[in-house]
Amino acid sequence: MMKTSLKLTASALILIPALLRAQNARPANPLDSLPEPVRAAVLKAAGEGRVDEVKTTTADQKTIYLVEIDLKDDRDLDLRVAADGQILKSVEEIQLGAAPEAVRAALEKLAGATAQVDDVKKVTKDGKVTWHAELDRTGTPDTHVRLDAQGVVLEKKEEQK
Repeated sequence: MMKTSLKLTASALILIPALLRAQNARPANPLDSLPEPVRAAVLKAAGEGRVDEVKTTTADQKTIYLVEIDLKDDRDLDLRVAADGQILKSVEEIQLGAAPEAVRAALEKLAGATAQVDDVKKVTKDGKVTWHAELDRTGTPDTHVRLDAQGVVLEKKEEQK
């Protein structure tokens, strides 16, 4: 029993420094792990924001970089970036007041007196911008809506409870 404890302690003493070195080997700046075209696109999109996290995934055997950026006013910007630096999709949290007038008016009309407009996002994909929002209602399921820049409802669905 004593020999087993000594072996485990010796193994731990050998492994702990190796694990600490491996942990410290990770880049302190998430941008350091990105190819230059991706890094340049992310920095341009981030502006004064701070890159919080970078992950990768694959689609059609191509690497896609998923980047989370913390913006001012406690907002987020999520990017999907191809290896060549092309931004495939961006999702930016915004305040309702930052949406185009037609979008604001449509959301306020949809909300009426019984709902509150929440979680407004500007989504850009394939060069097209849509606006997504949630209509919070007390006692009933929330409604998710997607609109174009003219305030036309493209999709409306109730949350399943």
